[in-house]
Amino acid sequence: MILARYARLGASSRQRLMIYAPALKAAGFDVEVRSMFSDSYLAELYGSGRRSPTQVIAAYWRRIIDVLRAGAFDVVWLEKELFPFWPGAAERMLAATGTRYIVDFDDAVFHRYDQHASRLVRLLFAAKMKPLLRRAFAVSVGSRYLAAWAAGSGAGRVEVIPTVVDLGRYPRAAAAAPDAAELRIGWIGNPLNTAYLWLLRDALRQLAARRRIKLVTVGASSLAGLGVPVEQHPWTPESEVQLLMRFDAGIMPLPDSAFERGKCGYKLIQYFACGKPAVASPVGANVDIIGGKEVGFLAESPAQWIEALEKLAASQDLRTRMGSNGRRLVEREFSLEAAAPRVIAMMDEACR
Repeated sequence: MILARYARLGASSRQRLMIYAPALKAAGFDVEVRSMFSDSYLAELYGSGRRSPTQVIAAYWRRIIDVLRAGAFDVVWLEKELFPFWPGAAERMLAATGTRYIVDFDDAVFHRYDQHASRLVRLLFAAKMKPLLRRAFAVSVGSRYLAAWAAGSGAGRVEVIPTVVDLGRYPRAAAAAPDAAELRIGWIGNPLNTAYLWLLRDALRQLAARRRIKLVTVGASSLAGLGVPVEQHPWTPESEVQLLMRFDAGIMPLPDSAFERGKCGYKLIQYFACGKPAVASPVGANVDIIGGKEVGFLAESPAQWIEALEKLAASQDLRTRMGSNGRRLVEREFSLEAAAPRVIAMMDEACR
């Protein structure tokens, strides 16, 4: 059984766990996917920033029922934790069912507790996830930062499995930009992460004063007042790849803070799958994905961001070469085809 945090609208649940369900079924596993928070909950959160108390209560009730059923399964693959903002004792419920389980992380969710502004939250929840990890058969994570934290928290076995894409959804040939004189700088994400784009306000304004650029976003909230030409699109599973193919280069700005160091670079993997180069902050898995591979640039200061984007704007050949390198990198290391055998082997071992 897969105990996902979200339904299909949640990228982490979709790309970390649900993406493997067909491969696991093809390998002979009976797979049941159970989500804690519904798509309607996420749609309301992304649209208004509010969490519906009614939907939260329903989500916790669903999770309790699913945990009580866990003993009927050979193995449970759990995303992040059982019960957000519940005491650590609740995290022992899964072990109490007697079934083996694996915990998966693609974000540093533990820092929402141990670095919370409230001293009471830190006191109550800072160590809440450690009993869950210590009793797990394995912990699967998307980056070295998360692996180090899991091992330091008592996990006996840690598997680094990057976040991947199904290349069957991503065409190999890169579509031409509609206007070769304009650099289309792309970003994909959810509305709650739009604030990261404001980190580039000064760099983008300076770049826009030198050449024609357009910031193209998929899934972001309003960027009114950013001061550069912006083209915004809602995210849908049907349109995301088509919109990504219209980027000239992708970006992933991040602050160098504890939570962001746990990010697994999924945006970069999507850009590369579409044959697009990328510029990213040297934070967390971004360094491992881009560093030394000729697929893009790491940029920290505004001057470095401007320099990197200027280089990409000035040379179609550079964009094409880096994009091709990125596509090959995804095929080799960040595709479903590359990762599925490892997941199947882990699950097979857990079921013995």
